[in-house]
Amino acid sequence: MTSYVLTPFHQLLPHYPKSTKYRLGRRRLELTAKEFGCLEYLLRHKGEIVSQEALLEHVWDGSVNPFSATVRMHIASLRRKLGDPADAPQYIETVTGQGYRLGRESDYACEN
Repeated sequence: MTSYVLTPFHQLLPHYPKSTKYRLGRRRLELTAKEFGCLEYLLRHKGEIVSQEALLEHVWDGSVNPFSATVRMHIASLRRKLGDPADAPQYIETVTGQGYRLGRESDYACEN
């Protein structure tokens, strides 16, 4: 399976990767399709607050209960894999009562 390395995000858009294996620097990441979908959607809206509802609409199909904790669980898993603690985020910031936003270190995305 192909591995991907983090590169500037503007280079990712025309080359959407189909793999679930990526690299953050020298560290190997294995992301689920939903984790990558969340990361990609946040990257496409860098600097903007993205609500859980928007993530549900764009990453999941319509059969997901909007009151479930699925987005929180996937964001927590993605943070763990990125080594991004919620209390001192480098990448994914929680905006209480509103959603999530990519922070200053997120100028990079996955591409081979």
